[in-house]
This record gives sequence, C-alpha cells and structure tokens, in this order.
Amino acid sequence: MQFFDVKKIRYDLDAILGHFGIQMGTDCPELQRLLDVSIASDYSLPPLLFEKSHKLKMEGMLWNEEELKMHFISAVFLLTDVEVPQKIKLFYERSLSAVVQDTTLNVVVDAMLAKPIALTLHKNLIFFCKSSKKAKKLLTMPKDKC
Repeated sequence: MQFFDVKKIRYDLDAILGHFGIQMGTDCPELQRLLDVSIASDYSLPPLLFEKSHKLKMEGMLWNEEELKMHFISAVFLLTDVEVPQKIKLFYERSLSAVVQDTTLNVVVDAMLAKPIALTLHKNLIFFCKSSKKAKKLLTMPKDKC
C-alpha cells in the first residue's frame, strides 16, 4: 500500500495524476450538473455577499490564501447557513484521511462539511476545501509507483 501525507509532500501534480490514473479533461458530469442549476430571474445576492463578490473581483488576485478565506469563503459559509444540527456541521482545519486505490491519503483541510460525531469529530464527508501550494522543490514518486 502506498502512503501520501499531503502535509509533508508538497504536491507534484504529474505524480498524483499518474499514480491515480487521472486524465486531464473538461468532461465532468458532477460539475456540469452544478452549473446547469437554474436560478430564478428575480433572485439577487444578499447585500453582504454581493459586496464580498465585488471585493473578490477587484482585489482577489492580490489576496493570499488567508485573505481569500477570511474575506470571501467564510462569508459564503456564513450567509448560506449550511449547518443542520446533528446532520451537517462546518469544520475548519481538521484532519481528513482516506484510502483511495490502495493509497492512504492524509491532509488537513481548510474547511469541510460533514456529519458531526461529537464537537470536533466527523464522518460522512459532504464537501471539503483544501488549498495546495507548490513546494520550492517538488518531490516526485518513483517512476515504478506511477
């Protein structure tokens, strides 16, 4: 079994794509279903979200990761009010691990929606957001493992 600790191995996109046999492409049915959702023509964004989206358009390219999370992503979660007691909870900076194609993946995610088990424990992941930074020196998997 292969083991990736994403905190320690700054990502090498080629190694990850090769290891999991992922092909780059534009055909993503799940994303297309989200994009195909129709919104009522008279719908308008809540004022705070409209203000945050305008600020994102004007300054977003200059923000670092923390500024993006604090200025925009946190506001989206706040305004959408996604939490449902004992069913869906928003967690920040929590560990997430899984076995995917016989490879154990460990990461600390920026934010995730999951079913709470207790105050800080979760199961049944619904959504997660993890930013990745390129390392100064990329570590790659041995060619025989890709």
